Amino acid sequence: MDPESAAAQAGLRSGDLILSWNASEPPRNPERWVFSQKAGSEMRLRVRRDDHEMSVDFRIDEATETFYQVAENSHAEVRAKRIREGILRGTTQPVTAFFSRH
Repeated sequence: MDPESAAAQAGLRSGDLILSWNASEPPRNPERWVFSQKAGSEMRLRVRRDDHEMSVDFRIDEATETFYQVAENSHAEVRAKRIREGILRGTTQPVTAFFSRH
């Protein structure tokens, strides 16, 4: 659960058992239900945490998704390219100093 979400800010915690959902049975697919609602819709959950029951009231947040893209830097130095290839292929090796005795 996102600690910055409205539900978390209202007191909902991971592991809480949801007993009722807006005075009804919880939906079979809560995530789908939440995404079908408008941002700002009111939620009232009745939850059990340990041996205590409590109400958690909040408004549904705006849904946001974060996407990341990895792109190759065509101007990367040889060392940076070697490190990138090692990370992508799981073959990184520590750089060690080599001393030769003559």
